[in-house]
Amino acid sequence: MWHKFVPRNNREGMVLFWVFVEPAAQLAILLILLTLVGRAAGYGTSFALFLLTGISTLHLFNSTSTAVKNAVATLESPRRLATVGVFTPAIAALGFRFTVGVVSAIALGYGVVVWQHLHGVPYDFLTCLEAFVLTALLAFGMGLIRGYSRLFMPVFERVYAIFSRVLLFISGVFYVPSFLPPAFRELLAWNPVLHAIDWVRTGVYSGYPELILSRGYFVAFVLGSVALGCALIWHDRRRILQ
Repeated sequence: MWHKFVPRNNREGMVLFWVFVEPAAQLAILLILLTLVGRAAGYGTSFALFLLTGISTLHLFNSTSTAVKNAVATLESPRRLATVGVFTPAIAALGFRFTVGVVSAIALGYGVVVWQHLHGVPYDFLTCLEAFVLTALLAFGMGLIRGYSRLFMPVFERVYAIFSRVLLFISGVFYVPSFLPPAFRELLAWNPVLHAIDWVRTGVYSGYPELILSRGYFVAFVLGSVALGCALIWHDRRRILQ
């Protein structure tokens, strides 16, 4: 995993640079656009901090899931080392993306706190870290499933690609899900990423509304996705590695 932090050429250096810069760029663009249309913070006094809690969590999920999917795809490469285990590339991708996600979230969060002179943030750092770990594991499981689907069921990957484009709007990045009408809450509650973002925010804000948050559902979804992804890859490991 750690060799990913040491670029071997200019191209890898730019990729590594963008990995850290991308969340900051997303935050800046969305903050400018939403401020121009008159949006205010969904909760708390800082719109930048509120957006950051959603963007950093969603970016961790999307980037890790895609990295794990691509890692599974490399198992078919003829240049793959024979000693590399079937899950090794995926675990390395998980570790790299999780490290980048946590470091970038802490750096951006610290920048926002200093810039806007906020106090008492985060409310509970361990809760935020706990939610980030579970989000990364969810992305790991979904990445394994997507990687398997890319090899054997490409239709699923196409459907997932369509669904992933709307995650930004249905995961509570711009709003507090608990403030929505009951009908919308019940519909959006099926989305595990929404629970991940809400969980992070309970660690950032004291008294954050948890009307829609279900930790049990989210943990069950995480465990189920990891178990299913591992089972699929392990069941067809010979076909994948041949």
